[in-house]
Amino acid sequence: MWAEAYRRLAEAAQHVEALAAPDVELLQRRLRARAAELSAPLPTDEPEQLVDFIVFRIGTDRFATETASAEEVIAIAALTSLPGISTPYCGLISHRSAVYPVIDLRCLIARPIEAPLEPSYAILFHFPEAKVALGAHEIEPFLRIAPSDIALPPRDAASAAVRGMTPDGIFVLDASVLLADARLIIDEHLSPSELAPRQ
Repeated sequence: MWAEAYRRLAEAAQHVEALAAPDVELLQRRLRARAAELSAPLPTDEPEQLVDFIVFRIGTDRFATETASAEEVIAIAALTSLPGISTPYCGLISHRSAVYPVIDLRCLIARPIEAPLEPSYAILFHFPEAKVALGAHEIEPFLRIAPSDIALPPRDAASAAVRGMTPDGIFVLDASVLLADARLIIDEHLSPSELAPRQ
């Protein structure tokens, strides 16, 4: 009986000694593992969503507007003049039984205008208040870019409609701001038969 008791006391003493002097190598391994865990980069947020833009040119200026905000891009077959109505209007176009006033956006954001815009293309927008089109000389390939890659607008940007600029110098527009001016609204109930193409 005493022999068994002494054996158990000896085992207990060894256990206590092990607790008092832990395995240094094991402890170091655990510390290294914990340090690696703490130094690991934090999980990143969801990848930034890329946004598609319609890119178009007027003169030497290049502009972009989100594809989600536009209804359609078309080539202009015939442009109807607007006697007595000056810039920013270029004229009217008829498309699918709807009438769109075409505007020169340079007039709205104070870009230099060397000559009146004679647009070959139109970017169509359909807002609750009106239908409007932006005139363009050329339509370029679509642009897909992360919003964080859009720099602040230049200091000489004279309109809140200019959201910023891309790294290659494209003016990024906010179409809802650009076309919010009530002065841009023209009666959309004109009949296409009332439109006489510009000669």
